[in-house]
Amino acid sequence: MTTNADQTVLTYNPNPSTPRLTLPAGACDSHVHVFGPAAQFPFAVSRNFTPVDAPKERLFALHRHLGIQRCVIVQSA
Repeated sequence: MTTNADQTVLTYNPNPSTPRLTLPAGACDSHVHVFGPAAQFPFAVSRNFTPVDAPKERLFALHRHLGIQRCVIVQSA
């Protein structure tokens, strides 16, 4: 696989649709990543890709939209 750290990768859907179902209380997103802001948290020079900023505020807004109350943050490789 060829990689290019200079190419920015959109790692999430910026406009998710409204769910048709209501999640149960305490619903948990079991695998999320938080990226950036890159100006404050620079990426490693030897990375395989460059994600767009996906800070915690965007994650929290997404979870409110989807009805998710908890999550597990996973470090990207």
